[in-house]
Amino acid sequence: MTKATTQRVRQSMLSMLIARPISAVGGLLVLVFLSRLLQPQEYAIYFAIWAVAEIAILASNLGLLQAAYRYISASELSNGITVAHGPVVSFVVLRIMTLLAVASVLAFFPSIFKFVFPNNNISEKLGIFVAAIIVGEGLARYIESIFDSMLCQGRSQISLIIRTVLRLVAIGFIALQGELNIQNVVYIEVGVTLVGALVSITMLAIMLASSTKYASNDERIAYKRMLQFALPAFIAQLLGITYGPDALKITLAGLVGANALAVFGFAYSLAAVVQRYIPANILAGVFRPIFVAASKKEDSDKILPALLSFLVKINWIFIAPIFCGLFFSGDFILSKVSAGNYPAAGMVLSLIVLGLLPIAMHATLSMYCLAKETSWAPLYATALSVLGLPIAIYLGREHGAVGVAIAFGVSELIWSITCYVLLARSEYALKAFEYHGLLKILNAMLLALLFGYIVTSFMVSYDLLVGFSSGLFFFVVIYFTGVFSLQEKQWLASVLPAKLVKILRLNNA
Repeated sequence: MTKATTQRVRQSMLSMLIARPISAVGGLLVLVFLSRLLQPQEYAIYFAIWAVAEIAILASNLGLLQAAYRYISASELSNGITVAHGPVVSFVVLRIMTLLAVASVLAFFPSIFKFVFPNNNISEKLGIFVAAIIVGEGLARYIESIFDSMLCQGRSQISLIIRTVLRLVAIGFIALQGELNIQNVVYIEVGVTLVGALVSITMLAIMLASSTKYASNDERIAYKRMLQFALPAFIAQLLGITYGPDALKITLAGLVGANALAVFGFAYSLAAVVQRYIPANILAGVFRPIFVAASKKEDSDKILPALLSFLVKINWIFIAPIFCGLFFSGDFILSKVSAGNYPAAGMVLSLIVLGLLPIAMHATLSMYCLAKETSWAPLYATALSVLGLPIAIYLGREHGAVGVAIAFGVSELIWSITCYVLLARSEYALKAFEYHGLLKILNAMLLALLFGYIVTSFMVSYDLLVGFSSGLFFFVVIYFTGVFSLQEKQWLASVLPAKLVKILRLNNA
């Protein structure tokens, strides 16, 4: 990378590391308030609404999301103006059209919610409100993805923070009035998402207007080339919806009922906070351009697999101790957070967090495929992962929310293994992928669980302390095991503070 690009990467990382924790805390507080103040039946309806909205937002993008990540970029001039490259305006217009199309279906056919929730009295007007949520949230997220592709994470985070803070303030105000119910929560979501969309599109319009005279048409991407890449990726995304968390929520609603959906939805929403801030996601806007840039190097066949294994290790080291801690203290934490409404959801939460290990692999392999401009391996992997839906139906019927949480992880494991095998056997062979460190991480996690069981025999009544001790022991094992290769230590040493490099012994490689 050039010096200017490196500087922009650092600025983007700093923006995300500052802004995203703000939205994380706000989002977490929203979940806590709703879990305490809404009845389980209303909480379940809230998750069902967002499940339908999430599915509609994903199903309506028609490959535009993947195209934005691959074919939109930006450069920064010496005067500080950011110049966008790629068909930004065309993509945004198309995205608005696709969102309006799917939203109109829900607005005119609100009976779809009777299918999702057949045993509940849901207002016919709900379809109109959810349609507005889909348009607002879908547009805001798409423009945020465009900003991410241009390494303008500061702008992308503004919209996210505004939506989070507005949602939190509105829910708090209505709660103080004693009028918090699912109807008012839906009104809040409509207003918040539409404001977020307006803020996002305004920021994008201002940026494009200031850089119009500097824009260049030298690099034109053929739409046929875009379709060849984006359509298989979109088909894979459609298939992925069938076994994704939102489909699992709807499955639970139909099989078991509102209480199981409320437990799974609450646990998954907390796990989603962890998922949102794993390195593969919180730094996705930085790593995607790095992967794409590395693919243009002469030695890309060595650099890309090395980047892949390195990023997976970083993610697993982040996720594994959280799983170990929740395994022993999840019930205690969730009972306290929900004021006793969901005292036995800890195992569901810990199983979902365990499923984040293959999800991290999934996210990182997707970056690799993006850089290689191939969508077929993810498509085949997703097609095979559809097996997760019948698994979820069977386990959900037998074990409720716990069974669906298991199916969630199994589906992602199928995807990751399938995609890796297909890539390893193709022209995109992962020759330099270093898997020994990953095995060491899994071994450290198992040892940490064993240590937790030993501690439990001495501290039966101290679940929180046992969980903390298990997570801490994981880091002790990692410290003395050495999971990073020489190249990976050099990468870490180049971005971490000197004192931390010395503590971690990264300069002794």
